[in-house]
Amino acid sequence: MKSLFTSSLSYPFILRIRASAGAGKTYTLMQAFLWHLAQLEPSLENLKSLVALTFTNKATKEMKSRIIKGLKEIILGTPAGKKLAQEIGFSSSKAQRWLELIFEHYASFQVKTIDSFLFSLLSLLGLDQNWPKNLFVELKETLILEQLIDNFFRNKAPQSEELFTSYLNIEKPSGFYLQPKLKSRIMDLITTRLANRVEKKEGTEVDLTSLEQKLNTLGLDLVESIYQKDSKAEWKYSWNNNLKDPLTNLNSSCFSKSSVKELLKKDYQGLVEEREETLFAQIKETRNAYLLALAKAKVKSYTQICNYLEKELAKLQSQEGFLLPSKWYAPLLTCLEEFNLPHIFCLLGERWKHFLLDEFQDTSLEQWQILKFFIENSLSEGGSLILVGDSKQSIYIWRNANPEIFNQIERDFSLEVKDCLLEYNWRSTPEVIEFNNNLFSQVREKLDLILENLAKDNNELKEKIQTFFAEVKQKPAPKPTNIQGKTVYLALEEQEEIERKVISTLKELQKHYSLKDIAILCRRNQEVSHFTSLLWQADLPAISENSLLLETSRVIRGLISWLSFLDSPLEDLYLLGSFFLLKENPDVSLYSQKESDKPLLLALKENHPELFDKLAFYLNQTSYLSCYDLVQLFLTEEDIYGRFPEHLPFIEYFLELIFTTNLDFLPLSSFLTFWEERKTEQFLEVPENLDALRLLTIHSAKGLEFPVVIVPKIDWEPEKVQLLYLPQEGLVRIKKPYAEEIKPYLEKEQAQKAIESLNLLYVALTRAERELYCFYQDRGVGKILKTLLEKEAC
Repeated sequence: MKSLFTSSLSYPFILRIRASAGAGKTYTLMQAFLWHLAQLEPSLENLKSLVALTFTNKATKEMKSRIIKGLKEIILGTPAGKKLAQEIGFSSSKAQRWLELIFEHYASFQVKTIDSFLFSLLSLLGLDQNWPKNLFVELKETLILEQLIDNFFRNKAPQSEELFTSYLNIEKPSGFYLQPKLKSRIMDLITTRLANRVEKKEGTEVDLTSLEQKLNTLGLDLVESIYQKDSKAEWKYSWNNNLKDPLTNLNSSCFSKSSVKELLKKDYQGLVEEREETLFAQIKETRNAYLLALAKAKVKSYTQICNYLEKELAKLQSQEGFLLPSKWYAPLLTCLEEFNLPHIFCLLGERWKHFLLDEFQDTSLEQWQILKFFIENSLSEGGSLILVGDSKQSIYIWRNANPEIFNQIERDFSLEVKDCLLEYNWRSTPEVIEFNNNLFSQVREKLDLILENLAKDNNELKEKIQTFFAEVKQKPAPKPTNIQGKTVYLALEEQEEIERKVISTLKELQKHYSLKDIAILCRRNQEVSHFTSLLWQADLPAISENSLLLETSRVIRGLISWLSFLDSPLEDLYLLGSFFLLKENPDVSLYSQKESDKPLLLALKENHPELFDKLAFYLNQTSYLSCYDLVQLFLTEEDIYGRFPEHLPFIEYFLELIFTTNLDFLPLSSFLTFWEERKTEQFLEVPENLDALRLLTIHSAKGLEFPVVIVPKIDWEPEKVQLLYLPQEGLVRIKKPYAEEIKPYLEKEQAQKAIESLNLLYVALTRAERELYCFYQDRGVGKILKTLLEKEAC
């Protein structure tokens, strides 16, 4: 990267950095940020002109830490600092001025998540709109939609029965308790519809009966027309019977032919004239219209409930004045389309010139459309854009991530795009690198195999594989090492056999590694839970994400109750839930002693005035203190650190979470709604000295690395597509034969699910530093891996 960040770059520029697993992406981003600082004079304006965007709070924290550390290393002249300074041309005196400026104006040090950046835009631009003054983003989207779905089942009994019937016919679920599964399906449909801004389709319904009659009539007319010319005419494969009863034979291959002549045996093809060809064209056209109408009719009840939910949601949003996360990109895009540039920058009070975008393969189209607006302006003013990503590691396509944007960035700008490939792997031993090089370099060579097992005859998938896996081979990093790597791959089919092998492998690994150095990666959360339980039974300490969930801390739950009380002082349960955090530790029996209809707070005013005065003091602070400052004040006044030292890691992470959400300038309820929506995603980092096995899903392991990795079940398959949204037609059922309008969208959806399954395999097998163990099954992705490994063994 030395030449890249010295003589090769000059403003304006676009730099795309392709970073495979373990390629030093975070170091490169830090290097790029510092290179910008080296080019610019230390000033608040220049600091504000730099924006680095990531996807998680953890990544934001790490990048900030790396940048600060890099500046310190350069200032102190350490070996690492001298090397870095030489690579980017950064003097220690200039680095010191920049570091002092960053500490002095830390709020202008703009390394943040993409969502917090875009939400800030929404809040500021909304000030100039006719939006309600109390408009806010309601983060409890799932909870609100669940309530609306429950209301539907309570109040729409006849439609509920029709919905159940459709669900049973389409998805053929197993088991007895079907309502939770049906509700889950409805939730998937409405969230997909909201996220993709699918418009309601309530146009005139097509009469299926008339289409059926027309199709039958046309089929009989065609057969009769041929027989009128020669009653002994012979048809191939009894296709005349298919034409006479087209509804029973919708899947017949006769409808794929281009001419009636192809349906008749050679001696009778001369009977075909223009009338017969016209009838055949009408048959195919009517059949296609019928298939499309049928696909829509089969999911009519699904469409109706989505229309109902969207209508009720709009009514609720109007009454309460909020936006859902899936809906707040739209008003942002509208603002950018309606305002001129000077007006926008006047409202924002910012003028960004240099953008660094991390994990760009996970950016959605709507996120990119918003960012591109500002990036285009920055490039026109001599700014820059640095993108870092890897399509092979795109495993969030189901969340609308669009890795094609990264691969096709040239289409969006007239400026030349410079490409850089990080060719070294700094994570793994040469043995692990060689294994993955040999394995994944065959993916493009074995396209027929991939397509056969994931999505047969899918040209969209073929193109994705050729693009995503174009650069897979890496070189071992030029660093001294005496560590011998190892890869083991075994075909294991039976669950008991897999479990025995996992335990025996771990027992052997214990001789050479601490348990904390070993990670077990699973495709599904259920598998994580199963293996965690299994390992504890085998006397092998193991922790999963749920073991470190922030809300498992009693103190954190108490703090949430406390903040909820400050937001809603007359809600007794909130106050009771935080009593134990107060130094006085009031007895909860106070609740039973009060008058039944009087809020506890008011009862305390009469019977416990000292406690009431303390609570009133805290309530008064809400008028001018931010959420972060309120919590800090409470922690200090109530000596929480001293009284609950075992919860200190949870408290520190909680404070950091409040700070990094950037919700301080909004009502206290904004953080509480954020917490309700995201609390299941907030995990404490594993203590380094805790010697226990780590169990994670592959999604959670992305961006992480471990000395030893075991992937016990490689058997997942792309999710089957049963329902699909079409831009012009709305929701349709997917069942062969398909209408022509469905085919291109189905191919795209199948390709996305298939490439994501393949990417999950890449992510799983590239987490290991020293040793990698793969146990695969003869199905799904495991079948692909099996064949590639057999090829490698040869």
